[in-house]
Amino acid sequence: MSKVCIIILSLFLLNSFVYGEDKESIQFKPYGYIELYGISSDVGMVGPELLIYAKDKTKEGFTINARNSRFGTKIILPSIKDVNLSATMEIDFFGTMADSGMSESRPMPRLRHAFFDVKKTVGDDYVGLIGGQTWSVASMTLFPSMINPGVGWAMGNPWQRLPQVQLYYGKKLGKHTLNFKFSVNEPMTGSSLSRGKLLSSDYDAGGSSMMPLLESSLTLDAVFGDFKLLVGASGSYGKEDYSDYVNGSVVGGKTVDVQMIQGALKIEHPFFTILGKYYAGKNLDVYGVGFGSALAKDLKDGTTDKYEIVDSVSTQGFFVDLSVFPLRDKNLQLVFGMGMDDPDEKHENASVVYNKNSYYLGGVYYTFFERLKTGINYMRVMKEATKDINSNHFMFLLRFTF
Repeated sequence: MSKVCIIILSLFLLNSFVYGEDKESIQFKPYGYIELYGISSDVGMVGPELLIYAKDKTKEGFTINARNSRFGTKIILPSIKDVNLSATMEIDFFGTMADSGMSESRPMPRLRHAFFDVKKTVGDDYVGLIGGQTWSVASMTLFPSMINPGVGWAMGNPWQRLPQVQLYYGKKLGKHTLNFKFSVNEPMTGSSLSRGKLLSSDYDAGGSSMMPLLESSLTLDAVFGDFKLLVGASGSYGKEDYSDYVNGSVVGGKTVDVQMIQGALKIEHPFFTILGKYYAGKNLDVYGVGFGSALAKDLKDGTTDKYEIVDSVSTQGFFVDLSVFPLRDKNLQLVFGMGMDDPDEKHENASVVYNKNSYYLGGVYYTFFERLKTGINYMRVMKEATKDINSNHFMFLLRFTF
């Protein structure tokens, strides 16, 4: 796997040098960054990169790695009668090796994006088709200004990168653009019978529901002098099947709903940026707002070894994020933010991990030479169900962009 990836990436780089200046040939435009980040926590954490929840207040935790480093390439083909043809491939190194135990930092490449884009321009408007794996349409990709906002895996994943067919349309309104997107996606669950296997089975990741995950979004990009505005609304609907192995038995095999509505707002100015989201729904994971809703479970046979899924838990949440740029070139960035995730607590058997998560965030970043970025932020993460082990985290990064 690693050798194949190295060969592919080498070919991308070679082609970019050979064909980069030939407008009539395929052009490869590599991009990415190498990032080193570290996280120090005053308690033992589950998921230190994501700060999922505090597990042990008698322990402290520290991790440092370069797994979030990324490599990608844009692939540009010659246009045909005002039809733009392009594609994108991108990997990071958050993949795992089956049954490895992850005892050493030897992560495998993980596919982040792999899609083609066919775009037709009609006057000032455009219409297009995307096929492959890329960002969920309903996620409207605004993330808080925190270190390493690029990983995550939990129930629902409406923000995740999903295999999909996407149709989009853009309408020019003077300096402004109205964008509409609709997609049909493969549902993806975090609890999978097929993890660690080369091929998936039918009884996995929404396959037994006989229904794709449907998503759409409507956004407006507007310009008013020095201000840029993005406002949008999105939604998703589908079903997923949850199955897992416990002591060799299949448990938790129930189809549950995935539903979400979401609003997003971003205001940009040369000296500051304000952005935020609000969402509500069932069976969700919206990174940067908390960690989404859980699944309500009932124990079977009075034991802890087997259970059944009885429902997906409704939840709502938000985040707001303010970045200040004292220097107009935006090399210096000061960050302040907060967020909350508030699942419906009537489901007593849902995991306590999801009992009203909230956080406060503060940070400072500086970019040297337009390539080297360094920064540190502080996060206070609080769980209503575990008040005695609320946690404090310092995170730092060094990132070289190319």
